[in-house]
Amino acid sequence: MKAIYFLLFLLLLKCNFVSAQNSLLRLRVLVGTRIVDDKSLYGFGFKYSRKMFPAVLTGVELYHKKYPISLSVQRDYQTKIYAFNAIDSTMVSLPSLLQNHRRFDHLIGYWRIKPKISIGLGHYWDTVENLAHHIRSGVYRYRGFEACFIYHIDWLDFELRRQVNYFPVFNILDHSNTSFALLYRIGKRDEAEKAATKPKRIEVNAIFGGRVFIPKGIKTINGERLDKIALAPLLGLEFLWTKQRLSFNIEKDFWIGINAGSFTRNLKGYITNTSLGFKYHQPLGERRHIRYGLNATWIDDYQIIRDIRATTQTGTKLRYHDFGVGANISYEFLRNWDIEAKHTFTLIEDYSPFTLRRFSIGLVARFSP
Repeated sequence: MKAIYFLLFLLLLKCNFVSAQNSLLRLRVLVGTRIVDDKSLYGFGFKYSRKMFPAVLTGVELYHKKYPISLSVQRDYQTKIYAFNAIDSTMVSLPSLLQNHRRFDHLIGYWRIKPKISIGLGHYWDTVENLAHHIRSGVYRYRGFEACFIYHIDWLDFELRRQVNYFPVFNILDHSNTSFALLYRIGKRDEAEKAATKPKRIEVNAIFGGRVFIPKGIKTINGERLDKIALAPLLGLEFLWTKQRLSFNIEKDFWIGINAGSFTRNLKGYITNTSLGFKYHQPLGERRHIRYGLNATWIDDYQIIRDIRATTQTGTKLRYHDFGVGANISYEFLRNWDIEAKHTFTLIEDYSPFTLRRFSIGLVARFSP
């Protein structure tokens, strides 16, 4: 794989020189995420493991201005952490904060067959490190081919990938070989890409910001201290139908309470909220809006995991997910900047739907390249 990267690097240098003379070949950066099935991250079957997991993806792409073809080199990372150490008797004993780490390297050629549709073929190299693999034989490595179907909307690309593993075993049927990617290609667009964005019926916005909440109900041990106000960074995407003033939003916020120097556990807690839902954008004067939203929210809360482990004799639930219905309202006090209040009414048994740490106030910004 290193030899292939070196040859590609030389090729890119040459093409970059040619590009400076005739402007037919261009280079651009790729950033995004790939949603994968994390089954093989464990190396063995956990019945209660989280099924879908976001991987951070970066890469570069060489494309031709005149012809609808391109060559891309990509890498994505997936890392899982544990919040606890062996001394935390309510949890499974594990020696490391890093539970699993996985790296994919991709070499993919793309062909744009229509202004909004592309297909791709490529090869991947997969490297996995986790507890099971270290016990058995250390780092695991896999190789295979992959096919891609891409739909272009505004500045964002939706990509469905299907992989076929041929080393060390042949595997074509496993559902974990299917993934979904969201990509942003940074750089000057060619004519076919510009044509794909007109007319613009759907506006795509990147969302970023943060939410603050009160971490009430999170238990501390051995003299630990929690801040009275916790901050959760926020990332997401918004697909806005401008005429209908309606949008579909995908949002994720995450809070991690680091527990430095502790012999008991690495983290005091973590909470992630993944939301899918709709918002109505009511216009006000001076291009401002009030936005109302309803969403479904999946919650990963370390405190819930601890409570279940403490009351479950079998200890079969390594992870646990809360689920609820979220409601939010926001006011656009500056252009593309909102103050938002949100509460998730959780549906988990034995937990109140009015749990205080499910309420947050946030600052949300919208950005469209």
